[in-house]
Amino acid sequence: MLREFFRRPIFKKPRFVGIAWFATVIIVCLLKLSAGKTYNNFMIYRASFFHALELKDLYAYYPNEYHDRFLYGPSFTAIIAPFSLFSPYIGMLLWCLANSLLLYMAIRRLGLADWKQAFVIWLCLNELFTCVLMQQFNIAIAGMILFSFILIERKQEFWAALMIVLGAMTKIYGIVGLAFLLFSKRRVVFLKGLVFWGIILYILPMLYTSPQYVADQYMKWYGVLLDKNVENLFTPYTNISLLGMVRKISGIYTYSDLWVVLPGLLLFIAPYFRINQYENRQFRIHFLCSTLLFMVLFSSGTENSGYLGAMIAVCLWYTGTPSRKTTPTLNTALFIFCFILTSLSPTDLFPRYIRKTYVIPYALKALPCVLIWFKIVWEQLTLDFSGTPHRSKAIVGKKEAIDLILPCYNPQEGWERLMIEKHAELTKMLKGRSLRFIVVNDASKRGFTKDAVGCLLEALPDTIIVSYDTNRGKGAAVRAGLSHSTSSLTLYTDYDFPYEVGSICRMVEWLESGYDVVIAVRNYTYYTHLSARRKIMSYASRVLNFILLGLTHTDTQGGLKGFNQRGKSLLASTQVDRFLFDTEFIYKASMEPDVLIKDMPADLRDNVHLPDMRRGVLTEELKNLFLIAWRG
Repeated sequence: MLREFFRRPIFKKPRFVGIAWFATVIIVCLLKLSAGKTYNNFMIYRASFFHALELKDLYAYYPNEYHDRFLYGPSFTAIIAPFSLFSPYIGMLLWCLANSLLLYMAIRRLGLADWKQAFVIWLCLNELFTCVLMQQFNIAIAGMILFSFILIERKQEFWAALMIVLGAMTKIYGIVGLAFLLFSKRRVVFLKGLVFWGIILYILPMLYTSPQYVADQYMKWYGVLLDKNVENLFTPYTNISLLGMVRKISGIYTYSDLWVVLPGLLLFIAPYFRINQYENRQFRIHFLCSTLLFMVLFSSGTENSGYLGAMIAVCLWYTGTPSRKTTPTLNTALFIFCFILTSLSPTDLFPRYIRKTYVIPYALKALPCVLIWFKIVWEQLTLDFSGTPHRSKAIVGKKEAIDLILPCYNPQEGWERLMIEKHAELTKMLKGRSLRFIVVNDASKRGFTKDAVGCLLEALPDTIIVSYDTNRGKGAAVRAGLSHSTSSLTLYTDYDFPYEVGSICRMVEWLESGYDVVIAVRNYTYYTHLSARRKIMSYASRVLNFILLGLTHTDTQGGLKGFNQRGKSLLASTQVDRFLFDTEFIYKASMEPDVLIKDMPADLRDNVHLPDMRRGVLTEELKNLFLIAWRG
């Protein structure tokens, strides 16, 4: 019902929604002016820049200038500087508009349907009103967190790092953007961005102060935050969070908040272990919602105005959760409960007696968000967010032509007879599909004889032989064979066919069903053929693929892969010449949002010998792995 209401053209029209958003900001600022009220928070922000210019202590009390004290990082003085140059009222108006513009742009760039954007904006107008009334920086912080998520989604990690560092070095909360790091496939670029922007924002205030002053103020900021945390414990209008709700209901002062924070942190990180869900956008959106709520619910400094980000999270969850089909009544009841108690309780639309007697003293504003956060985490842990697994691109009944690339280096005696045998098996099982071998001789010193090649070509005259004089590695060999492939589907594997032909046939079927790249995933039988050293290397490579490259398809070295024309272009663009070309190929494929990748368990043939890897190869491939990560 709520969704249908906001699907109406008048409510979802972007221009109308934008006017409502910025009109709210302007109206609140005009109300402050007409009522002759002060704008204390902006005066604190504004004064911080001038105090920095005069090398004064940012965190001292200045009762003749404003109430309370400055609580943001020294880098904040650079952000507020342009707004401090205007008269207080004009500066305040521009400040509130700039903060609101950042958040509005972030909501618009989340990639939501128009009606979902409208739903978020309309339902969060009351929270925006509260934030603007207090000239809060929370508006921009919410925008920075959203942008850190959006920019990682768009593979612009360097700029995502700016959002995170900017939020962290001004109001700490922005650091929660690191929660999206595991969804990045350019983690080295991301870390480089964190270091670069951290240095830039640290030295920026030094342009109008001094290095010693900035260092001293950061140390004082840390001490002020610790003191403020203690002050917030039982304050009626702060610690409006899960931490505050538990403490205020219990009335106990002595216990540590860690008794609540640590279990909450464990719940928050538990869904990270569902790596197979990382590729699904709604799963990542759920993490965005969980992060925004966690930031509010597990902070002792949360105020009424801090709930703007939380309400955005609640709206994103309600409009996008897969559980809208399985628990619609519960979802709607939780959302309405949240809108009434969380959003409306500080207003005159809520019964004053209940607000004064129960909501404020016991921080009950947090209760609906706590319940929704628990449900979000439960959904992250239990639901399948994948939806439709793949698009259908194949023509029903069409039998694709197939090229199979077989790189060879010093093949064992009888290799040509094995190829002839496997070709016959595959042709029979592929049922009418044409199959051509492309055999690449990677400058073999033995085994690849004229007699063997002649025997192969006599039995399989369509076979293409590619040969060159200098050994270049498996990756170069596969690309050399790829340049001769003209079929719509191409596969490659080792010349000795380590996998059962049935696995190759299943791979063809998956490609014909619409996947762009299919990867053979090694099962437990494969590892029984490996030495202890190669087992460790194999498992370590999968861990490094996840940590450094953000790959969810971590088993990249299986030695059997198939792809269509889209996958062919990605493989052709790889640069690694030796074994890690597989990893580079899958990494490039995973970077393209419209490329569909399928993990396919594959069965190893009996009596297959898997030789140990020489030590020099390990060093070289580690170097290649870091080069792939560095290039991003």
